[in-house]
Amino acid sequence: MDGKTQLVSMMKRRVGIGLLGLTFLTILIVAACGGDATSTSAPPTEAPAPDPTAMPEPTAMPDPTAMPEPTAMPDPTAMPEPTAMPEPTAMPEPTAMPSTGPRPISEWTEESPATRAELEAELEKHRGESIVIAHYGGAAGAAFRQSYYIPLQEMFGIQVIEDSGADNGKLRGQAETGNIQWHIVNAGTGAAYGLGPAGVLEELDFSIIDHRNFLEPLRNNAWGGGGGTAWSTVMAYSTETYPNPADAPKSWGDFFNADFPGRGGAAARIGIKDWFHANLVFALLGDNPDLLNTEEGRASLSAPTEEQIDRAFEFLSDAKPNIDVFWVGGSDCPQLLLSGELDMCSAWNGRIFDAQQAGSPIAICWECGYLLSSDANVIPKGLKEQDPNQFELAQLVLAWISLPEINVEVSKHISYGPVNLGAVPLLAGPGFEAVKGELPTSPENIPFAILEHEGWTGENQDEWSERFQAFLQE
Repeated sequence: MDGKTQLVSMMKRRVGIGLLGLTFLTILIVAACGGDATSTSAPPTEAPAPDPTAMPEPTAMPDPTAMPEPTAMPDPTAMPEPTAMPEPTAMPEPTAMPSTGPRPISEWTEESPATRAELEAELEKHRGESIVIAHYGGAAGAAFRQSYYIPLQEMFGIQVIEDSGADNGKLRGQAETGNIQWHIVNAGTGAAYGLGPAGVLEELDFSIIDHRNFLEPLRNNAWGGGGGTAWSTVMAYSTETYPNPADAPKSWGDFFNADFPGRGGAAARIGIKDWFHANLVFALLGDNPDLLNTEEGRASLSAPTEEQIDRAFEFLSDAKPNIDVFWVGGSDCPQLLLSGELDMCSAWNGRIFDAQQAGSPIAICWECGYLLSSDANVIPKGLKEQDPNQFELAQLVLAWISLPEINVEVSKHISYGPVNLGAVPLLAGPGFEAVKGELPTSPENIPFAILEHEGWTGENQDEWSERFQAFLQE
């Protein structure tokens, strides 16, 4: 074999040996991979060292002249598709809010009567109108004017025409003839009880007039409205006759005692009203002053029995020769005391307070006992039919002057208390200093009060009035 042939043969052998090694290496790699795939533990096999003579395949270099494909730019004129807005949530129907404005008259009820704002809204509708109010004049009339009538005109432009000739007989006559001249009349609560059932008075609408806090006699009366006063009939005496309090009268027994000394040592001169009211109670106290000392005794005087009334008239008949004056007008008693014509007399406490404020030397014997009464405002029967608008105005006026903050104003001008009990706490405010201790309802005085049962008085007033007039004629 020549050298060329030997070289070729040797190269073939080397290639065969390389192929055989490569084959063996492949088998080992496959076996190792298979072991991993089947999670079989096998010792690692060393990989053959790479052939140092083997050159790596060259990595293809990028063509430096090749430009990348341009990225597509968005069309600046193209508007984006609008995003769909969610459907709006349906809003619930609004809850009806309660009305905060004044209710119309048709919605007022006795359980929920007119408020002050509602009354004043209705009174505004009557601006420019007028109303006639009858009262008894004097200090009470002046107090009503300052407390009620002037503010009514200033606030609502409603003119109040006053008549100081109030009288139950005239009131009855207007109702019977239908010739109504008074729209509101200030009368005693007892008169409301007596004249109402007799068909002389209009029934009032308590959805307009809030009567829930009135004094009991007014609260339970269908014909009497508020805005009046709690007043009293008292014993008054001259402090010139009795400058020493120890010598002054201490009871109605002293008052009616024909031997009780007066001015100059002579028998005291006395006077009483020409009306049965209060005189029957004072006669019973004159007969038995001790009735004032017990609750039972005072209660018996509030609504006297028939036997007590008979005894009262008998006592008055015996005392009549010693009674010097039967006074008529409310100013008579203080004037007669000032003039020296009388030493003692029964009187309305407001008239005495008015005289005291003017400096008159007059005192009240509260501890002798006094009759506590009230007055009611009434409307003559027939006004509702004759003039419905005037009837409405009259009730609105009664309702407004009945309000606690209005009713209390009367006590700034006279020593009468309000009839709306809701006004009593307001008496502690400014402006009432002059009447403290001088009101019939003052704590100092109330233990000596006889609380008149005005329903009982109203039921019996015709009979008692007739008997008293007969007594005056004796």
